[in-house]
Amino acid sequence: MARGTQLIQLVAKLRAETGRSDNVSAGRNEESSLKSRLAAMQELLYQSYDWPFLKTHATKALAAGQQHYDWPTEINPDRLTDNIKLRWQNSWYPIERGIGANEYNSYDSYNDERADPALRFEVRAVGNTEQIEIWPLPASNDQVLHFWGLRPLRPLTENSHVADLDDNLIVWTLAAEILTNQKSPNAKRIADKAAALYQKLTGNSQAARGNLSLTDGARGSSRVVGTIIRVA
Repeated sequence: MARGTQLIQLVAKLRAETGRSDNVSAGRNEESSLKSRLAAMQELLYQSYDWPFLKTHATKALAAGQQHYDWPTEINPDRLTDNIKLRWQNSWYPIERGIGANEYNSYDSYNDERADPALRFEVRAVGNTEQIEIWPLPASNDQVLHFWGLRPLRPLTENSHVADLDDNLIVWTLAAEILTNQKSPNAKRIADKAAALYQKLTGNSQAARGNLSLTDGARGSSRVVGTIIRVA
């Protein structure tokens, strides 16, 4: 078992596990389908567990008066493993999700009212891009958002692309699905192999424990009072 296996090798392993011909011309018609299914299976397994080797940390510096920010490309916004936090003046602060009328009545971002530290964030569609809105508008350039989560999967569409997850886990899990649909007597044996490997790789821990997403957000009562700065 290994990570970093090329897609073309995954296809060959899948053909072997499901009893398909390894003749190139015989398998050409279904090759595209197998590639798509392998990529989809890796995505499903990726979503099922906080794989430690994919965990990473990213930061986003806030700029005075700037309301919207691009999401850091290093982090999958749907695979956060901890709450977003703010670092300002050498201290850490929680930053809660949710910006509405009550917030704008306190600090009106659209009237350029600024304050440090930032207290809330929201995800907004800005044009065709999802961005992070920060409230109140930063009064300085001294704040940094910190994100913890899983990096996005690399593409798995071309022969030379490599898998981020274990090759046997991907192949055996998909092979079990294919063989079950074919009512093959080998289906249970392959499914048992896949399940045993999954448990070994995840350390018998509960799948997806502690996952966060942008639909989550602490709604605690702690609040830091900033000093409002009004800019004419």
